[in-house]
Amino acid sequence: MCADRGPLRPSLATAPAAGSAIYGTRFNPEISLRALLSFDDGDLLQLDELTKEELRTAVSLVSFREATDFRG
Repeated sequence: MCADRGPLRPSLATAPAAGSAIYGTRFNPEISLRALLSFDDGDLLQLDELTKEELRTAVSLVSFREATDFRG
């Protein structure tokens, strides 16, 4: 994973938290995070194993509390 996300790129936790801030209880960040791990549809079948493992690791490191608490 790239260590430098840059100033305008949200973290994996910040993006779903922003969704929660915008849509309130209608938005479930857990579904968004789970979708990142679904590799059996469309062109996602072509992802290499290293990329899949990087996504699995990144999602596993997201705190659910952090993913629902947006203070940006």
